[in-house]
Amino acid sequence: MLKIQKNNKSVHKTIDIDTFANTLLFIAVFLGLWQFIFLLKIFPTISLPSPLLVTESFVDLIQNMTLIISIGITMYRLLIGFVTSIIIGLMVGLLMVKFSGFGKTMGSFAVGLQTFPSVAWVPFAILFIGLNDVGILFVVVLSSTFSIMTSIYSGFRNIPPIYLRAANNMGAKGLSLFR
Repeated sequence: MLKIQKNNKSVHKTIDIDTFANTLLFIAVFLGLWQFIFLLKIFPTISLPSPLLVTESFVDLIQNMTLIISIGITMYRLLIGFVTSIIIGLMVGLLMVKFSGFGKTMGSFAVGLQTFPSVAWVPFAILFIGLNDVGILFVVVLSSTFSIMTSIYSGFRNIPPIYLRAANNMGAKGLSLFR
C-alpha cells in the first residue's frame, strides 16, 4: 500500500501487483527480443545497438553533461519559439477578429496549415533557412502559431454579442474592448 499526503488528508492508493508484474514482463520480453534481434546481426550495430550499448551510451551522455546541456538548449528553443508563436498568433488572431473579411479568409488558411504535420516543415526549413537555430525556431513557430491564431479567433467570435454590447454601453472601445 502506498500512502500519499494530499491537502492534509491521507490518501491510500494500492499498487496493483498484476499491473506491475505485466509491466515488468512486457519490458523483459521487449528487451529480450531486442537483444535476440541484435544477436542475429540482421541490422548493423550502428543501426540497432544492443540494450547494453544503449544503456552505456546513455550513462556516458549523462556523466559528461551532454544530455543535460542538450535538454537545456532544447527547452530554451521551445520557450523562445512558443513565446514568438503566442505573440504572432495573438496579433494575427486579433486582426482576424477586427477585420471580418480577413478573419474568414485567414481562418480557413490557418485551419488548413494547422493540420499540416510539424515534421513536414523540416525539409523546407533546412532548404531555405539551413540547419541552425533559426531553422529550428522556424519549425517550432510554424507548428504552433496557426493553432494559437485559430484559438484566439474562435475565442473572440464565441463571446456572446450581448456582452460586447454591454461593454460598448459602458464605454469600452478599441483595445479596452479586446482586453
